[in-house]
Amino acid sequence: MTPPQTGAEAFCAALEREGVGCVFGLPGTQTVALYEALRHSAIRAIVPTHELGAAFMAYGYARASGKPGVLLTIPGPGFAFAPAGLAEAKLDGVPVVHFTVAPSRGPTGEPAFQALDQAAIARPLVKAVFRAETRMELPSVVREALRVAMQPEPGPVFVEMTEAALRESLEDGLQSAQDHAQPAARTVATADAVQELVELVARAKRPAFFVAGDCSAVAASLSRLAVAGRTPVFVPPPSRGVMPEDHPWMLCCDDQRTRFESIQAALALADPVVILGTRLTHVATAGFRLKFAAEHTVCLSESGATLPHGYKAALTLHASMGAVLERLESEAPRFASCWLEADVREWRARFTSNMQTEPPEPVVNGGSAAAFFTEMRSVLPRDAIVVTDSGLHQALVRRHFPVLGTSGLVFPCELQSMGFGLPAAIGAKLAQPKRVVVVVMGDGGFAMTGLELLTAVRDDVQVITVVFNDGKLNLIRLQQLREYGVAHGTDLRGPDLERFAEAVGVRYLDASPSASAAFQDAVASGQTTIIEVVVGDSNRIRRVRATSHAKEALRRAIGPRIVNWLKRRLR
Repeated sequence: MTPPQTGAEAFCAALEREGVGCVFGLPGTQTVALYEALRHSAIRAIVPTHELGAAFMAYGYARASGKPGVLLTIPGPGFAFAPAGLAEAKLDGVPVVHFTVAPSRGPTGEPAFQALDQAAIARPLVKAVFRAETRMELPSVVREALRVAMQPEPGPVFVEMTEAALRESLEDGLQSAQDHAQPAARTVATADAVQELVELVARAKRPAFFVAGDCSAVAASLSRLAVAGRTPVFVPPPSRGVMPEDHPWMLCCDDQRTRFESIQAALALADPVVILGTRLTHVATAGFRLKFAAEHTVCLSESGATLPHGYKAALTLHASMGAVLERLESEAPRFASCWLEADVREWRARFTSNMQTEPPEPVVNGGSAAAFFTEMRSVLPRDAIVVTDSGLHQALVRRHFPVLGTSGLVFPCELQSMGFGLPAAIGAKLAQPKRVVVVVMGDGGFAMTGLELLTAVRDDVQVITVVFNDGKLNLIRLQQLREYGVAHGTDLRGPDLERFAEAVGVRYLDASPSASAAFQDAVASGQTTIIEVVVGDSNRIRRVRATSHAKEALRRAIGPRIVNWLKRRLR
């Protein structure tokens, strides 16, 4: 291995010095740099189907070798799969060292995307908890963690590493979601305050609602209010399905469906923005980039909580969502809103024309992802429920599939757990047995939970399972290709899906002759069905790989110091 430059390379070099020959885990967004460093090291990366399997593999390795088994996961969902393996190692006295990345933080330091208090969860299950804050600390933390794991009595050890420690140069942290100077905010819960909100919205020329939570219970009222009051409703990705996306006053604010800049430009016209709920999360705000001017913002909070992550509202109203919307609906005839349906239609067209292009799209079923999901949408009933797993397919569903039914899109939002899709779809079908339920998942997620189809068969739960089969953990692979031009640890070996379907007792359909025919067949049959969709590289993905590979070769040839110097000079 070349002399370590980044923290990730220093980490791998430290493992090598301690005699570690292999690590177990799945690569993810937060560990792309680590897997690139592993690719250049002498350490073998073993990639199982999920992190629970990886934890047990590390346990077995330790038992058979007498050396520490090393587990490497992403934070959040990757970490959350592993505790059973740590508990087994703790009770059995087996030296397993679990390395992960520290949880992310929002603009004001609050836990953010995929964030769990990992150290608190792990502490009862391990001998010791370590944390590396800087690159310089990594070698000593690695050495000490491996030493403590082996020290009598042997047992598991948990280590968090910050992203600052793993990357030599850090991008600037997220900017504060709001300016520091803000008007004094008020939180009230009186009849006078409700009347104040009613008057504010009634007088406004461009009022708007932004859904920030589960508003399914008031969905019908919100839809009627939007029409009666000529008031657009902005719906971010976690709340998609609260209104049909062909509703004349609904704007889908999913940054996978349109570019963030379009969403921000449309929201900037609204005054006031009434935020329904307080869940301004990472996914709902496009990674906390979305801005709300506090002086033009009102929050309707049933719990009485205020907005998180530095977001501010001039007025936070602690009241029943249903009661307030009902009151607004009754007053809608006197609203002064100057919004027109044509305005919302124009913004919807602008959103569509400014479609998101990252991550780059693969070839789906021999054509474009847009064409595939157009066929899927044309066949499925309006009220169909589509569930996704975590992965590239999720981005494609969110980008190209219009949600027309209540709660019509279900996906893992803030934790993004792989393995979510099929079990969640079975649960959704049990809750809504008369609605068609389709799960779209990748072959990686299917490898984790495909055998849950046995549960579906046993309990007579009819779910259409669409498997995007590309033999890759493709979303992470694309991140690796974009950064380094080369992928590592993302190849999969899946089963023959037709034979798998026969073995578990479900129907199998190949989408390649006709996606619409496959969906028509699956819906008409009313039976649990696997639809296989072949996915491959597009020309754009090939160009990304070639360009990034050339850049990485140049970076390694001239060295990081010159690269950083050039970046500073070219700013």
